[in-house]
Amino acid sequence: MNQKIFLDLFGIFCLAYAAFAIANSLLFGHASWILYYCYVSALIIGLACLMRHKNLLVSQLYIITIPVMMWQIDFYYRLLVGNSLWQMTDYFFDWSLSLASQMISLGHLIILPLAWLSLFMISGRINNAWLISLIQVFILYFLVRFFTVYVENVNCVFYSCFPLPLVPDNEWYWLSWWGINLSFILMVATLMKVFKLKSML
Repeated sequence: MNQKIFLDLFGIFCLAYAAFAIANSLLFGHASWILYYCYVSALIIGLACLMRHKNLLVSQLYIITIPVMMWQIDFYYRLLVGNSLWQMTDYFFDWSLSLASQMISLGHLIILPLAWLSLFMISGRINNAWLISLIQVFILYFLVRFFTVYVENVNCVFYSCFPLPLVPDNEWYWLSWWGINLSFILMVATLMKVFKLKSML
């Protein structure tokens, strides 16, 4: 497939996915869900592909690559073994989950690999994409913290949902949250630098 067509189609798909996810959240009375990393990133990835904006695309890969890969591992482990590894995808196998919500969750398996593929189709160098990531994470953290409810725990802001036994669930959890999120961004940025992905194309 022609790269231009691929980027256009994938961009439109991501925008449609984000719109569907947001509509589903509002329909079921969970407006806070629209602040999930995966929904916001899908929207921005779609725009980045349509605009051929490499920095914008990379900023989203910094944020979602490790969390989504952990979700994927847990999902495939559950399919193959029959029980959960990290309890990250238990909700998906709950029969009470709507078909629409299951379809949205399957976006975890599709969008990340295609976003990485898109990276190699957009020319230009990457400059300070990490700064976009930090600003986005900062904004989402405070929106979730002050405008959503504890029980929703969007993006694990209020209490730990990380499959890491050393993450404290106490008054200092917010420090752990920032440490984990910044570490995810730093690790992906470092790996891209090590494998010289930044200089490609």
